[in-house]
Amino acid sequence: MHTWYGGENVSPSMFLGQVVDALMRNQPFKMSAGNQLREYHHIEDDVLAISEVINSGASGKIDISHGQPVTLRLLAETIFRSLGKLELLEIGALASSSFENNSYVFDRNLLYNSVNFRSTLENVPKWIGDSLAKGNEK
Repeated sequence: MHTWYGGENVSPSMFLGQVVDALMRNQPFKMSAGNQLREYHHIEDDVLAISEVINSGASGKIDISHGQPVTLRLLAETIFRSLGKLELLEIGALASSSFENNSYVFDRNLLYNSVNFRSTLENVPKWIGDSLAKGNEK
């Protein structure tokens, strides 16, 4: 499984949770160079993929990947730009880890080929914007 988004809550310890926190507080978001590759999956898309795997009768370890990772830098830039808050983004303010995945792309399995995974760069910023709007209504 890869990193999920969607639903009502975002984990404060995860990258997107930290992004949301900075945006809610209108505070700078400090991050590394952001070269890490990540696959973000809407939870509903993974439910569909898991259903396809179950219906196929397959068993054993099966990865759920859409095979279209993005760098955290590009994702952060897209999110902050879409919300008109690019000035809060401080790329390179934190050290990068040598243990991060900067190059490996996971393959998509044909068992769930019919699933149309949502575009990370289109949908994560929209989900965060919607989450922030709901938070401001409270």
